[in-house]
Amino acid sequence: MAKKSSFENLLSKIANVFKTDSYVIDDTYVLGGEESESDNPSTILLILNPDIAKEVKNLNLTDGEDILFIEKIKDFKKTLNGGKLISQEEKDIKNKCKKLNKIIKNIEDWKSLDFSEEEIEGFITDGKTVKLFESDEDIPSVTISKTLIPLLTVKNFSDLSYQVIVNDDFNELNTLVFLLDTEYFQLYSIAQYINTDF
Repeated sequence: MAKKSSFENLLSKIANVFKTDSYVIDDTYVLGGEESESDNPSTILLILNPDIAKEVKNLNLTDGEDILFIEKIKDFKKTLNGGKLISQEEKDIKNKCKKLNKIIKNIEDWKSLDFSEEEIEGFITDGKTVKLFESDEDIPSVTISKTLIPLLTVKNFSDLSYQVIVNDDFNELNTLVFLLDTEYFQLYSIAQYINTDF
């Protein structure tokens, strides 16, 4: 059996995050399409690692356009056909990508979750929810589940970090951002909440 290329492996990883449709933007960013987004409790942005982004660019899948829409990623993975090029006039997707990127770039101090091995096992393997920030007076508490962080495993838990952007107005949304470093991309999971549970 032939060895899979990095790009084929990348598509397999993307298919584990976005089950159906996705957008590849500027050969570097990947966002879920409408159907995939409806399956995720947070907004997910993938930023390809530079060597992977270069390989994607060299494949010339976007034919000079900014955005490639993949309607069914599993079908696309088999043939590298079935993607639809979207011209730069498609502003909504690019604006969403820029907005998410701005949130991420403004975070300077990423933190690690301080979970015991037993808590990690319960959170990931047993699907238990965890309440964060209960003893922190500056951050509203929130209950999370593993569904917020696709691809998270017991093995790669140490590659996970987070940050909270607290909004001082009581009725405004706080933003919880998770970052999971992987071999192919950085996965950002961005969720907003007002003293509620995900």
